[in-house]
Amino acid sequence: MGEGQQRFLVRGIDVVGLGSRWHARQGFLEYGCPYVRFEVKGKVMDKKKKRPLEGIQVSVRPIIREEPSQRYAPLYTDKKGVYSLQQEDMPFDSIQVMCEDPSGVYQTSSATVRLELKGGAGRCVGVDSQVVNFELSKSIKHFSLSDFLKKVIVCIKKR
Repeated sequence: MGEGQQRFLVRGIDVVGLGSRWHARQGFLEYGCPYVRFEVKGKVMDKKKKRPLEGIQVSVRPIIREEPSQRYAPLYTDKKGVYSLQQEDMPFDSIQVMCEDPSGVYQTSSATVRLELKGGAGRCVGVDSQVVNFELSKSIKHFSLSDFLKKVIVCIKKR
């Protein structure tokens, strides 16, 4: 029994703290929510130049009953294009990871990943760590001034 937990006898069943599992060997019932512990991490790169992208917003959402639920606080890639999230939450099977460039230079991309939960004890249903890497292409809508001028010059030469 953990520190600070109290045992209560309810109709011959020993009840400990807040949990919701029957422990046949110990003969007590825990009350509370089961949870999963997971980590999602990865790297975001420029698809053409193969260089890391800094400042890309990465959103992670658990998928519950085939629908993305509320997302966790957004993450941003560091100078090496790396992001990482470690979380505990109610049990679910999959996560959606979405990359968005706040400046609009790169196209948005997303991936859905199924968790492969292993281990777990007590209320922890299982643990998993997933790597989700992205290679983003430049947005067609966004042109730099130099790109625009190159296209104008090509058009003028063709005439």
